[in-house]
Amino acid sequence: MSLSPLFKCVSSLTAPVNVLIAAGWLAVLVVFELVSVVNDSGTQVQFASGPAFLDFGLYAGFQFESLRVLLRPFEFLHLALNEGLSAGLGWLSAQVIVPGPVYPALVSLFGFQASPVLLSTLYVGLGLLLGLAWASWAKGRAMPWQAQALLGAFPFLVYYAVLVSTDLLFALWVWAVFYLLSKASNGFRIPFIWLAAFILLAVLTRPTGLALVGIAGLFLVLRSPRQMFKTWPGVLFLLFLFFISFWGLVYYAPYYLVHDANGANTHYFGLLPQAYKDGLFPSLPEMLNTGVSWALLFFAKLLHAAGLRPSYADIHPLLTLARALPGIIFLPGLLLVMIKGSLLERIFVGLFMLPVFVAASQERYLLGIMPIMFYWGWVLWIGAFGRLGGLAQRLVLR
Repeated sequence: MSLSPLFKCVSSLTAPVNVLIAAGWLAVLVVFELVSVVNDSGTQVQFASGPAFLDFGLYAGFQFESLRVLLRPFEFLHLALNEGLSAGLGWLSAQVIVPGPVYPALVSLFGFQASPVLLSTLYVGLGLLLGLAWASWAKGRAMPWQAQALLGAFPFLVYYAVLVSTDLLFALWVWAVFYLLSKASNGFRIPFIWLAAFILLAVLTRPTGLALVGIAGLFLVLRSPRQMFKTWPGVLFLLFLFFISFWGLVYYAPYYLVHDANGANTHYFGLLPQAYKDGLFPSLPEMLNTGVSWALLFFAKLLHAAGLRPSYADIHPLLTLARALPGIIFLPGLLLVMIKGSLLERIFVGLFMLPVFVAASQERYLLGIMPIMFYWGWVLWIGAFGRLGGLAQRLVLR
Protein backbone atom coordinates (compact mmCIF):
# COMPACT_ATOMS: atom_id res chain seq x y z
CA MET A 1 0.00 0.00 0.00
CA SER A 2 1.35 3.40 -0.96
CA LEU A 3 1.64 6.09 1.67
CA SER A 4 1.26 8.82 -0.96
CA PRO A 5 -2.36 9.70 -0.03
CA LEU A 6 -1.07 10.96 3.31
CA PHE A 7 0.98 13.59 1.47
CA LYS A 8 -1.65 14.55 -1.11
CA CYS A 9 -3.77 16.53 1.30
CA VAL A 10 -3.71 19.77 -0.65
CA SER A 11 -5.62 18.34 -3.62
CA SER A 12 -8.31 16.84 -1.36
CA LEU A 13 -9.17 20.24 0.15
CA THR A 14 -10.94 23.14 -1.55
CA ALA A 15 -8.84 26.10 -2.65
CA PRO A 16 -10.37 28.47 -0.05
CA VAL A 17 -9.53 26.05 2.77
CA ASN A 18 -5.93 25.74 1.56
CA VAL A 19 -5.67 29.54 1.41
CA LEU A 20 -7.14 29.89 4.90
CA ILE A 21 -4.72 27.32 6.30
CA ALA A 22 -1.72 29.10 4.73
CA ALA A 23 -3.00 32.47 5.98
CA GLY A 24 -3.57 31.01 9.44
CA TRP A 25 -0.02 29.72 9.65
CA LEU A 26 1.35 33.05 8.50
CA ALA A 27 -0.78 34.94 11.01
CA VAL A 28 0.30 32.79 13.96
CA LEU A 29 3.96 33.02 12.92
CA VAL A 30 3.67 36.81 12.76
CA VAL A 31 2.09 36.86 16.23
CA PHE A 32 5.04 34.83 17.55
CA GLU A 33 7.39 37.44 16.11
CA LEU A 34 5.49 40.45 17.46
CA VAL A 35 4.36 39.11 20.84
CA SER A 36 6.62 37.68 23.53
CA VAL A 37 5.33 34.09 23.65
CA VAL A 38 7.11 32.05 26.32
CA ASN A 39 6.84 28.39 27.20
CA ASP A 40 6.43 26.77 30.62
CA SER A 41 10.16 26.99 31.25
CA GLY A 42 10.03 30.77 30.72
CA THR A 43 11.91 30.75 27.38
CA GLN A 44 10.69 32.86 24.49
CA VAL A 45 9.51 30.89 21.45
CA GLN A 46 10.23 32.42 18.03
CA PHE A 47 10.99 31.08 14.58
CA ALA A 48 14.67 30.17 14.15
CA SER A 49 15.54 31.48 17.60
CA GLY A 50 17.37 28.33 18.67
CA PRO A 51 16.67 25.78 21.43
CA ALA A 52 13.67 26.79 23.53
CA PHE A 53 12.43 23.68 25.30
CA LEU A 54 13.40 22.40 28.69
CA ASP A 55 14.95 19.00 27.82
CA PHE A 56 17.05 20.20 24.89
CA GLY A 57 20.31 19.64 26.77
CA LEU A 58 19.56 15.94 27.15
CA TYR A 59 19.06 15.52 23.40
CA ALA A 60 21.96 17.78 22.38
CA GLY A 61 24.27 15.76 24.63
CA PHE A 62 23.57 12.51 22.78
CA GLN A 63 26.89 11.32 21.38
CA PHE A 64 26.65 9.50 18.07
CA GLU A 65 30.25 8.37 18.39
CA SER A 66 29.00 6.08 21.16
CA LEU A 67 26.21 4.28 19.35
CA ARG A 68 26.92 1.27 21.55
CA VAL A 69 24.22 2.68 23.82
CA LEU A 70 21.68 1.47 21.24
CA LEU A 71 22.84 -2.06 22.11
CA ARG A 72 21.96 -1.56 25.77
CA PRO A 73 18.98 -4.01 25.60
CA PHE A 74 21.22 -6.80 24.32
CA GLU A 75 23.82 -6.17 27.01
CA PHE A 76 21.04 -6.39 29.59
CA LEU A 77 19.81 -9.64 28.06
CA HIS A 78 23.32 -11.10 28.09
CA LEU A 79 23.78 -10.22 31.79
CA ALA A 80 20.32 -11.49 32.74
CA LEU A 81 20.87 -14.83 31.00
CA ASN A 82 24.38 -15.39 32.28
CA GLU A 83 24.38 -13.82 35.74
CA GLY A 84 20.70 -13.71 36.64
CA LEU A 85 17.88 -11.20 36.33
CA SER A 86 18.86 -9.33 39.49
CA ALA A 87 22.34 -8.68 38.09
CA GLY A 88 20.85 -7.42 34.85
CA LEU A 89 18.42 -5.11 36.63
CA GLY A 90 21.17 -3.81 38.92
CA TRP A 91 23.34 -2.97 35.91
CA LEU A 92 20.39 -1.34 34.14
CA SER A 93 19.46 0.88 37.08
CA ALA A 94 23.00 2.29 37.09
CA GLN A 95 22.88 3.35 33.42
CA VAL A 96 22.54 6.99 32.41
CA ILE A 97 19.45 8.45 30.74
CA VAL A 98 19.68 8.57 26.96
CA PRO A 99 17.08 9.97 24.56
CA GLY A 100 15.78 8.42 21.37
CA PRO A 101 18.28 9.06 18.55
CA VAL A 102 15.96 10.56 15.89
CA TYR A 103 15.76 14.13 17.21
CA PRO A 104 19.47 14.36 18.16
CA ALA A 105 20.29 13.14 14.65
CA LEU A 106 18.31 16.00 13.12
CA VAL A 107 19.85 18.55 15.51
CA SER A 108 23.34 17.34 14.57
CA LEU A 109 22.66 16.95 10.84
CA PHE A 110 21.23 20.46 10.44
CA GLY A 111 23.64 22.14 12.87
CA PHE A 112 20.66 23.52 14.76
CA GLN A 113 22.61 25.07 17.63
CA ALA A 114 24.95 26.98 15.35
CA SER A 115 22.37 27.95 12.70
CA PRO A 116 18.73 27.16 13.55
CA VAL A 117 17.18 28.40 10.28
CA LEU A 118 17.33 25.16 8.25
CA LEU A 119 15.83 22.83 10.84
CA SER A 120 13.29 25.47 11.88
CA THR A 121 12.18 25.78 8.26
CA LEU A 122 11.91 21.99 7.95
CA TYR A 123 9.78 21.88 11.10
CA VAL A 124 7.40 24.54 9.78
CA GLY A 125 7.09 22.55 6.54
CA LEU A 126 6.40 19.31 8.41
CA GLY A 127 3.91 21.09 10.66
CA LEU A 128 2.06 22.52 7.67
CA LEU A 129 1.99 19.07 6.06
CA LEU A 130 0.57 17.59 9.24
CA GLY A 131 -2.02 20.38 9.44
CA LEU A 132 -3.13 19.63 5.87
CA ALA A 133 -3.40 15.94 6.79
CA TRP A 134 -5.57 16.86 9.77
CA ALA A 135 -7.77 19.11 7.62
CA SER A 136 -8.13 16.38 4.99
CA TRP A 137 -9.18 13.91 7.67
CA ALA A 138 -11.70 16.45 9.01
CA LYS A 139 -13.17 16.79 5.51
CA GLY A 140 -13.53 13.01 5.36
CA ARG A 141 -15.48 13.16 8.63
CA ALA A 142 -17.85 15.74 7.06
CA MET A 143 -16.68 18.60 9.25
CA PRO A 144 -17.47 22.08 7.83
CA TRP A 145 -14.84 24.05 5.97
CA GLN A 146 -14.33 26.35 8.96
CA ALA A 147 -13.34 23.38 11.14
CA GLN A 148 -11.05 22.04 8.40
CA ALA A 149 -9.23 25.38 8.18
CA LEU A 150 -8.98 25.67 11.97
CA LEU A 151 -7.46 22.21 12.31
CA GLY A 152 -5.05 22.85 9.46
CA ALA A 153 -3.68 25.98 11.14
CA PHE A 154 -4.34 25.06 14.75
CA PRO A 155 -2.26 27.38 16.99
CA PHE A 156 -0.97 24.46 19.11
CA LEU A 157 0.40 22.83 15.97
CA VAL A 158 2.09 26.04 14.78
CA TYR A 159 3.54 26.56 18.26
CA TYR A 160 5.18 23.12 18.34
CA ALA A 161 6.45 23.57 14.79
CA VAL A 162 8.19 26.77 15.90
CA LEU A 163 9.44 25.20 19.14
CA VAL A 164 11.51 22.59 17.24
CA SER A 165 11.23 19.83 19.84
CA THR A 166 10.31 16.15 19.78
CA ASP A 167 6.61 17.05 20.04
CA LEU A 168 5.98 17.73 16.35
CA LEU A 169 8.04 14.78 15.15
CA PHE A 170 6.22 12.43 17.48
CA ALA A 171 2.82 13.81 16.46
CA LEU A 172 3.72 13.19 12.81
CA TRP A 173 4.59 9.53 13.46
CA VAL A 174 1.47 9.08 15.61
CA TRP A 175 -0.84 10.49 12.95
CA ALA A 176 0.80 8.34 10.26
CA VAL A 177 0.10 5.21 12.34
CA PHE A 178 -3.49 6.32 12.94
CA TYR A 179 -3.96 6.99 9.22
CA LEU A 180 -2.60 3.58 8.23
CA LEU A 181 -4.69 1.73 10.81
CA SER A 182 -7.75 3.69 9.64
CA LYS A 183 -7.12 2.46 6.11
CA ALA A 184 -6.81 -1.09 7.39
CA SER A 185 -10.08 -0.75 9.31
CA ASN A 186 -11.83 0.34 6.10
CA GLY A 187 -10.98 -2.86 4.27
CA PHE A 188 -7.62 -1.98 2.73
CA ARG A 189 -4.76 -4.46 3.00
CA ILE A 190 -2.83 -4.03 6.23
CA PRO A 191 0.32 -1.96 5.41
CA PHE A 192 2.69 -3.91 7.69
CA ILE A 193 5.92 -2.40 6.36
CA TRP A 194 4.76 1.22 6.68
CA LEU A 195 3.27 0.54 10.10
CA ALA A 196 6.53 -1.01 11.29
CA ALA A 197 8.52 1.95 9.92
CA PHE A 198 6.46 4.62 11.66
CA ILE A 199 6.20 2.70 14.93
CA LEU A 200 9.98 2.31 14.86
CA LEU A 201 10.43 6.05 14.25
CA ALA A 202 8.05 6.82 17.11
CA VAL A 203 9.91 4.55 19.55
CA LEU A 204 13.24 6.01 18.42
CA THR A 205 11.87 9.50 19.06
CA ARG A 206 10.16 9.14 22.44
CA PRO A 207 9.63 6.44 25.09
CA THR A 208 5.85 6.89 24.78
CA GLY A 209 6.15 5.57 21.24
CA LEU A 210 5.75 2.18 22.88
CA ALA A 211 2.05 3.01 23.27
CA LEU A 212 1.76 2.62 19.48
CA VAL A 213 3.05 -0.94 19.80
CA GLY A 214 0.11 -1.84 22.04
CA ILE A 215 -2.34 0.11 19.89
CA ALA A 216 -1.35 -1.53 16.61
CA GLY A 217 -1.05 -5.01 18.10
CA LEU A 218 -4.37 -4.95 19.94
CA PHE A 219 -6.36 -3.39 17.10
CA LEU A 220 -5.03 -5.67 14.38
CA VAL A 221 -5.43 -8.82 16.49
CA LEU A 222 -9.04 -7.89 17.27
CA ARG A 223 -9.79 -6.89 13.68
CA SER A 224 -7.97 -9.65 11.77
CA PRO A 225 -6.93 -12.46 14.15
CA ARG A 226 -6.55 -15.00 11.36
CA GLN A 227 -4.30 -12.74 9.29
CA MET A 228 -2.19 -11.85 12.32
CA PHE A 229 -1.64 -15.39 13.58
CA LYS A 230 -1.86 -17.54 10.45
CA THR A 231 -0.04 -15.58 7.76
CA TRP A 232 3.67 -14.85 7.58
CA PRO A 233 3.30 -11.05 7.30
CA GLY A 234 1.05 -10.99 10.37
CA VAL A 235 3.31 -13.24 12.43
CA LEU A 236 6.43 -11.31 11.44
CA PHE A 237 4.73 -8.03 12.36
CA LEU A 238 3.80 -9.39 15.80
CA LEU A 239 7.40 -10.54 16.28
CA PHE A 240 8.56 -7.05 15.32
CA LEU A 241 6.21 -5.55 17.91
CA PHE A 242 7.54 -7.94 20.55
CA PHE A 243 11.16 -7.07 19.67
CA ILE A 244 10.66 -3.29 19.63
CA SER A 245 8.76 -3.51 22.94
CA PHE A 246 11.67 -5.32 24.59
CA TRP A 247 14.21 -2.96 23.07
CA GLY A 248 12.31 0.18 24.04
CA LEU A 249 11.51 -0.90 27.59
CA VAL A 250 15.15 -1.71 28.33
CA TYR A 251 16.68 1.20 26.41
CA TYR A 252 14.48 3.76 28.15
CA ALA A 253 14.44 2.07 31.58
CA PRO A 254 16.61 4.75 33.30
CA TYR A 255 14.42 7.43 31.72
CA TYR A 256 11.29 5.82 33.16
CA LEU A 257 12.81 5.80 36.63
CA VAL A 258 13.70 9.51 36.51
CA HIS A 259 10.50 10.52 34.74
CA ASP A 260 8.48 8.66 37.36
CA ALA A 261 10.20 10.75 40.04
CA ASN A 262 9.54 13.94 38.04
CA GLY A 263 5.91 12.93 37.67
CA ALA A 264 5.65 12.57 41.43
CA ASN A 265 6.91 16.16 41.77
CA THR A 266 4.48 17.61 39.22
CA HIS A 267 1.66 19.38 41.01
CA TYR A 268 -1.94 19.35 39.85
CA PHE A 269 -3.81 22.47 40.94
CA GLY A 270 -1.39 22.99 43.82
CA LEU A 271 -1.31 19.39 45.05
CA LEU A 272 1.29 16.70 44.41
CA PRO A 273 0.08 13.24 43.29
CA GLN A 274 1.03 11.76 46.65
CA ALA A 275 -1.40 14.13 48.39
CA TYR A 276 -4.22 12.72 46.27
CA LYS A 277 -3.04 9.16 46.89
CA ASP A 278 -2.86 9.72 50.66
CA GLY A 279 -6.45 10.97 50.62
CA LEU A 280 -7.77 14.51 50.52
CA PHE A 281 -10.71 13.95 52.87
CA PRO A 282 -9.49 12.26 56.07
CA SER A 283 -12.87 12.82 57.74
CA LEU A 284 -14.52 10.43 55.26
CA PRO A 285 -14.42 6.63 55.62
CA GLU A 286 -11.06 5.37 54.38
CA MET A 287 -12.41 3.52 51.33
CA LEU A 288 -14.53 6.50 50.23
CA ASN A 289 -11.66 8.93 50.88
CA THR A 290 -9.30 6.83 48.75
CA GLY A 291 -11.79 6.38 45.91
CA VAL A 292 -12.78 10.04 45.71
CA SER A 293 -9.18 11.26 46.00
CA TRP A 294 -7.93 8.94 43.24
CA ALA A 295 -10.86 9.97 41.05
CA LEU A 296 -9.93 13.63 41.57
CA LEU A 297 -6.30 12.87 40.63
CA PHE A 298 -7.54 11.14 37.48
CA PHE A 299 -9.73 14.13 36.62
CA ALA A 300 -6.95 16.64 37.42
CA LYS A 301 -4.61 14.83 35.02
CA LEU A 302 -7.38 14.79 32.42
CA LEU A 303 -7.79 18.56 32.77
CA HIS A 304 -4.03 19.06 32.41
CA ALA A 305 -3.96 16.82 29.33
CA ALA A 306 -6.73 18.91 27.76
CA GLY A 307 -4.78 22.12 28.46
CA LEU A 308 -7.12 23.31 31.22
CA ARG A 309 -4.33 24.02 33.68
CA PRO A 310 -2.34 26.90 35.18
CA SER A 311 1.08 27.68 33.79
CA TYR A 312 4.28 26.40 35.40
CA ALA A 313 5.98 29.70 34.53
CA ASP A 314 5.19 33.35 35.09
CA ILE A 315 3.53 34.07 31.74
CA HIS A 316 0.83 36.57 30.82
CA PRO A 317 -2.67 35.47 31.87
CA LEU A 318 -3.94 36.03 28.33
CA LEU A 319 -1.43 33.50 26.99
CA THR A 320 -2.51 30.98 29.64
CA LEU A 321 -6.13 31.60 28.67
CA ALA A 322 -5.34 31.18 24.96
CA ARG A 323 -3.67 27.85 25.69
CA ALA A 324 -6.56 26.69 27.86
CA LEU A 325 -9.47 27.66 25.60
CA PRO A 326 -9.16 24.65 23.22
CA GLY A 327 -9.58 22.44 26.28
CA ILE A 328 -13.26 23.36 26.24
CA ILE A 329 -13.44 21.27 23.06
CA PHE A 330 -10.72 18.73 23.86
CA LEU A 331 -12.00 17.62 27.27
CA PRO A 332 -15.52 16.61 26.17
CA GLY A 333 -13.95 15.17 23.02
CA LEU A 334 -11.73 12.89 25.12
CA LEU A 335 -14.75 11.65 27.04
CA LEU A 336 -17.12 11.25 24.08
CA VAL A 337 -14.67 9.37 21.87
CA MET A 338 -14.45 6.63 24.51
CA ILE A 339 -18.23 6.26 24.35
CA LYS A 340 -19.13 6.79 20.71
CA GLY A 341 -15.85 6.46 18.83
CA SER A 342 -15.00 3.58 16.51
CA LEU A 343 -13.10 0.57 17.84
CA LEU A 344 -9.87 2.02 16.43
CA GLU A 345 -10.48 5.44 17.99
CA ARG A 346 -11.30 3.99 21.41
CA ILE A 347 -8.22 1.76 21.40
CA PHE A 348 -6.00 4.51 20.02
CA VAL A 349 -7.07 7.24 22.46
CA GLY A 350 -7.41 4.89 25.45
CA LEU A 351 -3.93 3.36 25.18
CA PHE A 352 -2.35 6.64 24.07
CA MET A 353 -3.62 8.26 27.26
CA LEU A 354 -2.11 5.62 29.58
CA PRO A 355 1.34 7.28 29.93
CA VAL A 356 -0.41 10.53 30.85
CA PHE A 357 -2.18 8.89 33.79
CA VAL A 358 0.89 6.91 34.87
CA ALA A 359 3.38 9.80 34.73
CA ALA A 360 3.21 13.57 34.18
CA SER A 361 0.30 15.10 32.26
CA GLN A 362 0.42 18.00 29.80
CA GLU A 363 -1.44 18.84 26.60
CA ARG A 364 1.73 18.54 24.51
CA TYR A 365 1.77 14.78 25.08
CA LEU A 366 -1.54 14.52 23.21
CA LEU A 367 -0.62 16.61 20.17
CA GLY A 368 -0.77 13.54 17.91
CA ILE A 369 -4.42 12.83 18.74
CA MET A 370 -5.72 16.41 18.93
CA PRO A 371 -7.79 16.08 15.72
CA ILE A 372 -9.68 13.12 17.22
CA MET A 373 -10.36 15.06 20.42
CA PHE A 374 -11.35 18.13 18.38
CA TYR A 375 -13.76 16.15 16.19
CA TRP A 376 -15.61 14.50 19.06
CA GLY A 377 -15.68 17.73 21.06
CA TRP A 378 -17.18 19.44 18.02
CA VAL A 379 -19.78 16.65 17.71
CA LEU A 380 -20.76 17.10 21.36
CA TRP A 381 -21.05 20.89 21.26
CA ILE A 382 -22.89 20.96 17.92
CA GLY A 383 -25.34 18.40 19.28
CA ALA A 384 -25.75 20.32 22.53
CA PHE A 385 -26.42 23.64 20.79
CA GLY A 386 -28.79 21.91 18.39
CA ARG A 387 -30.81 20.48 21.25
CA LEU A 388 -30.84 23.83 23.05
CA GLY A 389 -32.00 25.55 19.86
CA GLY A 390 -34.75 23.01 19.40
CA LEU A 391 -35.84 23.43 23.02
CA ALA A 392 -35.85 27.24 22.69
CA GLN A 393 -37.93 26.99 19.53
CA ARG A 394 -40.50 24.75 21.21
CA LEU A 395 -40.73 27.15 24.17
CA VAL A 396 -41.28 30.11 21.81
CA LEU A 397 -43.97 28.26 19.84
CA ARG A 398 -45.85 27.60 23.05
